Amino acid sequence: MRKTYKVLGLGLLTLSAIFLPFSPVQDARNALAYKMVEGGYWTAAKTVYAIGKWQGEPLSTNNYHVLNYRLAIADEDFPKTIKDEIILAARDDFELLIGQGLPAAAYNRGMFNYRCGSKQRCYKIALSHFDKGIRLGDAMSRDAKDLMLAKPLNGEAYYDAMRAIADRGNGWAAYKYAHNMRFELEELKAKGESYAELAAKSGIADAQDFFGSYFENRHDSNFWLEQAATNPVNRSLTAAQELAYRAEEAGQYQEARKWYAVAAAPRAGFEYELIVREDGLRWRGFPTSRSADVNNSQSAAYELALLYLEGKGGPVDKNKARKYLEQADYWRDAKQILANLDNSSDGKVQSIAVNLEAFDKNRNGDRYKELRPYIADGKIRYVTEFELNQWEDEETEGTEARRPRDVRTGLSRCQIQLNCFFVSGSIALPAGMAGADSAIFIIGEGGQVKKPASSHNVYINLRELL
Repeated sequence: MRKTYKVLGLGLLTLSAIFLPFSPVQDARNALAYKMVEGGYWTAAKTVYAIGKWQGEPLSTNNYHVLNYRLAIADEDFPKTIKDEIILAARDDFELLIGQGLPAAAYNRGMFNYRCGSKQRCYKIALSHFDKGIRLGDAMSRDAKDLMLAKPLNGEAYYDAMRAIADRGNGWAAYKYAHNMRFELEELKAKGESYAELAAKSGIADAQDFFGSYFENRHDSNFWLEQAATNPVNRSLTAAQELAYRAEEAGQYQEARKWYAVAAAPRAGFEYELIVREDGLRWRGFPTSRSADVNNSQSAAYELALLYLEGKGGPVDKNKARKYLEQADYWRDAKQILANLDNSSDGKVQSIAVNLEAFDKNRNGDRYKELRPYIADGKIRYVTEFELNQWEDEETEGTEARRPRDVRTGLSRCQIQLNCFFVSGSIALPAGMAGADSAIFIIGEGGQVKKPASSHNVYINLRELL
């Protein structure tokens, strides 16, 4: 019994020590919470920081509000009224912390108003708080102010401003500056590589993706793509897909399966970024762009399904193939392959039925409903992934360069757009198909298209592709 009381006494003493308002205890508590943040355990860390906030400790108070704000904003089901209360409480405490000389609080307070920088009052408030951070010796506040001042600039003036900020070591500005050169690869390699590397090392997923993709001849190209694809803050699905493509080209099909699976899992929502620093947590007010997850993940799911069907990188697995084909909801011939898995009826009838089903469910179905009779007659259907790959495989060196520009452009758009049709019979397009949203028509043997008087459609004769 005496031993039990002794254990309980030690436990209570240890527990009470956690709440002691002494500097060594607070420092140890903050160090523990910091490790939790690094590990992604934000809710647990917020609970630990709440103890320090209750005691009025500045660093804990700052970090508590940053985590509380991020966790609330990231939760779509969180009531708006409570979110507003969280923001107001954070603003009030940041004002007090600035008076106590905490630079991170000045930066975070300014970031509340950064997003509405086009409004004069918000703009002035943000700049005033960044100025307070600068007076406290905070380099991040200085960068934030200069980035904000650069927002209204255009063209070369804007990118000159980005370069100047990047030269101080700012990763976001370095990414913006290097990314601007992506259409001039020689200039990018001559002037942008060091900036792209700086941006990647700063931990921005899009910058890591960019660096690994545009500098593919570097020995660490795949490493940076992997960093982007597994980034704990805002992972890049396009980086995962690029890794899968590279693995497939190298015949490493098991590796390709792994990265396609990563790319096929769309992010549930925007994963809000956090800057983790020992002098105070901060939120990143300059978010990276979110890729088109739905289209990208469906493409990856389709490619992964093919690997499972072909038995590349492992055994044939029709169940997993079916799962990923169903995920590739609108992706080219996914429904046709699914029908072949489930139905052994006549191929032609099946193909027509599947194309009608895909057409009706396609997001362009209402716009192109006049084409439905031609689909039912087997005169027109969606272009399939198999055909696109076949045309690519049959190319000889230099063929693409000799193709007319409109053919090259149309075929490249066909790779990413769903309203790309193959014509094998005689059809007459309705006048309603003239417009910027019109389709791409690849005309095969026996195919004829009566075109509307005015049209923005793209027409490609199959002979021009071979």
